[in-house]
Amino acid sequence: MLLQVVQYYYSLLLLTKLLTSKHSGKWHINFILYLIKFFFFLSNRMASEDGSAKISETPKNRASMQEVRHYYMDYVRQKELMGYFRNHSTVTSVERVLDISHSIDCESGEQTPCAKDHSGRITWEVRGFETVKLEDDSTDVVEFCYRAPNVVLATGSYDRPNRLRVVGEEQSYVLHSLTELEDAIHQNKLNPASDPLVVVGAGLSAADAILFAQEYDIPVIHVFRREVSDPQIVFRQLPAQLYPEYHSIRKMMELCEVENLYQAYPVHNITEFLDDGKILLKGSNSGQEKLIQGSYAVVLIGSHPDLSFLPGDGRHLGVIPGVSIEAKRNPLHVDSFTYQSVYECGLYGMGPLVGDNFVRFLRGGALGITSHILKKREGKL
Repeated sequence: MLLQVVQYYYSLLLLTKLLTSKHSGKWHINFILYLIKFFFFLSNRMASEDGSAKISETPKNRASMQEVRHYYMDYVRQKELMGYFRNHSTVTSVERVLDISHSIDCESGEQTPCAKDHSGRITWEVRGFETVKLEDDSTDVVEFCYRAPNVVLATGSYDRPNRLRVVGEEQSYVLHSLTELEDAIHQNKLNPASDPLVVVGAGLSAADAILFAQEYDIPVIHVFRREVSDPQIVFRQLPAQLYPEYHSIRKMMELCEVENLYQAYPVHNITEFLDDGKILLKGSNSGQEKLIQGSYAVVLIGSHPDLSFLPGDGRHLGVIPGVSIEAKRNPLHVDSFTYQSVYECGLYGMGPLVGDNFVRFLRGGALGITSHILKKREGKL
């Protein structure tokens, strides 16, 4: 029973992340691809393009991205889990309340009935709205309110991208997310005939951007502030057998130039984004300036979560109370085994919010949270 619950919960979590963006460095999709083989064992099926139950007969260690996408969508349909999803929704508040049978209308300020009748206990209330597409292609907003004894925060840390804070960063050709890059390529605003794509950063998201550009034969200029030999560069910390794509990026970084498709500028900073895709670089060691020409620039130097739906943006929940939540510097302070907040009973965190960027299947937050909630339900705590 416990394994089934964890399998279900983790499937929902990964599906949400996979459908949010085709490339998600922080969630280490390549590791997920490797683990998908274990999912095959659990469900005994794999969705092919036409929806039939079939696993690729080609011997390989990992499933393809296309297979993963079809698998998760088909898994939800087959297991009849759609009732547990609320897509295209925005959460506006999560707070502890007295569990009584009323709520506040956001426009009139009047008390209105909440989701269900309640028993008068202290519980968690989750409010938000869903954007619904109507038959005439217009949209409508439907508010919702849920109350539950437990809430799991698993939002990741991609909501607010970090910025370079240099002159010209507001230029229209400067992007700050993989989603924006995907849109530019799919809309043919960026193609093999374009000036190079300038990728800023040396993390997994930057590598995903380079890999994505390579799929479409788009030339790349790669700018990063570290030495190529720096042991802190994340590619050096990953097993080459599990992450061959990322290690191919590392090799290109070491060569600095690969034919006409890749050119690296290690130990450089961007000092200004000029008009018409011109970008001014400065060598950190040499102090020399260089002007390069790009079509688009995508700045991928980390991000932090948007927890504005929590009182005080959740600052009281961090390892350092009163400071903004950040995956690296100030994650949510949770119990190491149950992943429950040390400050709020019934509130759990997992993934980058608690500093765990890998969220290993059956070994991290999903198992700890599920086990703790089940024990509470069974009166074992």
